[in-house]
Amino acid sequence: MHRPALGGIAVLLLCVPVLAGAQRATRRPAAARPVSEAVAVRAEYAAVLLQAEKYREAAKEYRALLAIDSTNTRYRLGLARALAWDNRFREADRELTVLAARRPVDPAVAPLILSVRAGYEPTAREAAGWVAERPDFRIYRVALAEALVRGRDPRAAIAQYDTLLAVRDSAPLLVGLAAAYTAAGDESAGIERVRGAVERQPADSAIRHAYATVLTTARRYDAAVAQYDTLLVQRPVAPFYLERARVNVARDRPADAEEDVRAALAARPSVDAFLMLGDLYRQRGSFAAAGAAYENARLIGGGDSRIAASVALLAREARPVIAFVPAYDLGSAWQVAALAESDNIGMSYLTLGARRGVMIPFGASGSIGAEYRRLGADDQFGSRRMSGVAVDAGASRTFLHGQLGGRFGGVAHSPGGITPYASIAATGWIGAAVGSIEAAGGPSYPELMTLTSLRGPGGERAITERSLRLSLGGPVRQVDVALSGERALMSDGNTRLTAQGVARYQLAPGLAALYSLSMLRFAERSERYWDPRGYVANALGLELATRKPRGFSVVARVLPGVAQSDEIGSLALVTAGSRTRSTTAQLNASGELGYRARAWEFAVAASYGRGRSGGYQRGGANAILRLTP
Repeated sequence: MHRPALGGIAVLLLCVPVLAGAQRATRRPAAARPVSEAVAVRAEYAAVLLQAEKYREAAKEYRALLAIDSTNTRYRLGLARALAWDNRFREADRELTVLAARRPVDPAVAPLILSVRAGYEPTAREAAGWVAERPDFRIYRVALAEALVRGRDPRAAIAQYDTLLAVRDSAPLLVGLAAAYTAAGDESAGIERVRGAVERQPADSAIRHAYATVLTTARRYDAAVAQYDTLLVQRPVAPFYLERARVNVARDRPADAEEDVRAALAARPSVDAFLMLGDLYRQRGSFAAAGAAYENARLIGGGDSRIAASVALLAREARPVIAFVPAYDLGSAWQVAALAESDNIGMSYLTLGARRGVMIPFGASGSIGAEYRRLGADDQFGSRRMSGVAVDAGASRTFLHGQLGGRFGGVAHSPGGITPYASIAATGWIGAAVGSIEAAGGPSYPELMTLTSLRGPGGERAITERSLRLSLGGPVRQVDVALSGERALMSDGNTRLTAQGVARYQLAPGLAALYSLSMLRFAERSERYWDPRGYVANALGLELATRKPRGFSVVARVLPGVAQSDEIGSLALVTAGSRTRSTTAQLNASGELGYRARAWEFAVAASYGRGRSGGYQRGGANAILRLTP
């Protein structure tokens, strides 16, 4: 009915001026009657829009009607409803405040005001206005206390909570009071206030539950478990078992957490309980059991988006992509990383950096990092070093089937100016298969590994590049495959094309066969870096690995192979050899040692490679320490 009604009214609105003109031509000149009819039709049109859930259009019409007659309370009520139902609660509240002053006893206004004010977080000033309207209304005073905490005035919030708690102890109010004390920098005092309420009413499970919640928030996990123990004697219900399970996870007691989850499932099976059980299995590497738990969750609540997210995460962790996927999400962790590389022609590259991840609004995570860099050369021209400092900030957002992330910063070298760099990537996954596209720009020397690419022999500025990389990875039956291709446009007019591939086939537990392919090509010749017209390397070897979710993990790889180079026409000074086509034996070897605990992990790695023409060799080592609060 909506579309014909809207169309008919629209035609009628268009016809109103014509009809009015005809009446003026044939009858009396008074315009009051046609105008009132037009307003009535417009009011009906606004009502139809509201009924059709076209709230923005309805609000526009009601505003136009109020511009004609600002005293009409029916129009203002329609505007308030349109704004409220469009989730524009603060605007709706302003209209309802005006309406309540004009229609104080209207039974439709008061419930709508309560509904609207429950839909948004007021400022302290707004909430104080609510309290002034109704000083005895508890909900408004709670809103004021919460607004004062958000507004960084926790002592005033404590006074509001004291006023409310003077009537009687209330579990939600006690939790709010403790949060206010924490915001005031006096967490212990807040905990003591809640403990006092428990001592006054030890049999009140709601107040004891509030106390357990406050202790958990304060990370006093052992004390929180003691309160949950008492709660479960009083009321052995599934939600309390699940909450104690979460506390046991936080204090690194996975066996106790699993026991609690099973007790919760025995009391009342739920999606939350099966998801937590699956997470516990997944985190300890029992992927089949985790999949069974997630399937049980799906049978209970198949439409829950958390189930699909957990299943997708399980697929990625059970068969992780072996290479090339960009990573931007650091969560809320601290990370310290160091890298050192050098080759047999005297080049060296060293970095030492730290990065801090934080959670930011809209479900995203951000990070800020700083890094010291040093590029050096020891050759026939002597020893030279160039140092710099890089600073950047980044953000990422993970969705059910993908992730968006990016970073932007700059690196300053002495001598030299500041070179900006940035990258942005979109990653998507279906099951364990992952694909990504990444665009980046910045200095080229980390890839080119020559001092002259940072500062030319004639004082030329650093070579920069803009690149686009496509990556794919995932399982193909029993083989894990990863592919990557990149095209980089360089500031010296050159173009670099790179392709890489890796495949892994599991031969036995802890033993796998590895194949790697690398291809590199430059369009033009340069004197500032190694610039082959073509380079192709193939290697086949073995990987020994012991990977554990907790404790030590060890990986060792050895890949012998063959590399073919086409350097005809090359002008690069850093290349030793005949500068012709050549076939060279290749060897890549690497090893990793890591240890993972609940709140931290540490890893070190070393690598060695040879295979470029002229007996070129390169080695490196890196270390990462990550701390999770």
